[in-house]
Amino acid sequence: MTAIVENPVGPIVLGVDPDNPYKDVSSPVDLGDTRYVYFGDQVTRLSDDDIDRAVELDRRSTSMKILTYIDGMFGILNFAATGSIFSVLACVVSYFGYKGAVIYSRNMVISYLWYQIVLTFGRFSIFVMAIHDHAPTKLLILLPVMAIVQAYITWYVYKFYSLLPKNCIEYIPV
Repeated sequence: MTAIVENPVGPIVLGVDPDNPYKDVSSPVDLGDTRYVYFGDQVTRLSDDDIDRAVELDRRSTSMKILTYIDGMFGILNFAATGSIFSVLACVVSYFGYKGAVIYSRNMVISYLWYQIVLTFGRFSIFVMAIHDHAPTKLLILLPVMAIVQAYITWYVYKFYSLLPKNCIEYIPV
């Protein structure tokens, strides 16, 4: 759970993941709206905007983990049902998205974002082809719903990616 506690006579204590990449972002000293923030044992001077982004990133990280986990489970189920090798690829990309949300890796999250963009275009293309082929009414109701949900997931992943600081140190754990 994310929490901000402000001591009236001291710095803000930011209760987010200690791996949050905003701990490596330091705001310029000349800004008037900066505060000292504790990330575990590390103290960083952040602007109010960066504090808001750090908290929002932490909140979205939890949702991203859940989304990517569900996506990976659907990939496994799809592989079990069809035996398609593309399902295995989908599981690997979902794992990248999950791991990117855990360690706040821009590279891993962008790979998952591109995967989501391809899926979104694919779902809308299938819907357009179904309209063109005069598909049954049930399918014409289900396909746009699936495409809209896919577009929302893609937008959510993009929002998470856009919250990651661009100047943070990128590392991949061993």
